[in-house]
Amino acid sequence: DEMEMKILSPEGVDIAAVNLKSSGSSTGFRALLTDEAAIGMSSRPIQDDEAEEFRRLGVEDMTTPTHERVLALDGLVLIVSRNNPIDALSLDDIADIYAGDITNWSELGGPDAPINVYTREAESGTFGVFDTTVLRPRGVDVTAGARVYSSNDALSDDVAIDPNGIGYVGIANVRSAKSLSIQTECGLIATPDPFGVKTEEYP
Repeated sequence: DEMEMKILSPEGVDIAAVNLKSSGSSTGFRALLTDEAAIGMSSRPIQDDEAEEFRRLGVEDMTTPTHERVLALDGLVLIVSRNNPIDALSLDDIADIYAGDITNWSELGGPDAPINVYTREAESGTFGVFDTTVLRPRGVDVTAGARVYSSNDALSDDVAIDPNGIGYVGIANVRSAKSLSIQTECGLIATPDPFGVKTEEYP
């Protein structure tokens, strides 16, 4: 998606035109590297390999407040259909589902039904956070049978109508789906609500 915004003086004279493009966090970093963009937005921190590319171009440390600023916190939420009786999963369970090691809801105390896995495309910041938080620490990749989406809203809408589906989106994109709580290693349940995200108690 692309759009142009014009900044006008009080007299209505054009002062500047700002081109906005929305296409994923990785794209934002690449656009900065190639001078296609002056400002890049990302839903995740810069990755080590990206920071190294900037270093090669003479930018010492892209993680300093001069270059990287947190504007807001988002919560990455696991979602299922409202018809799914499961309310909470552990990060290990989620990783096993996405790796294709758990393939039936009955293995998690749910109905005897196959699990349909929904994921975001690899370029998205949403996937980047899911990968670094859930998959990479456990040494797994997303199963080849997963349905891949370029939009959080589209993914959420399809999971909401699939009683056997599971996906992940930003907390603002839950829409008609049901968000799952996370069961921590000590057995506590962390709910995906604004307070838990703001305090970073929700993992």
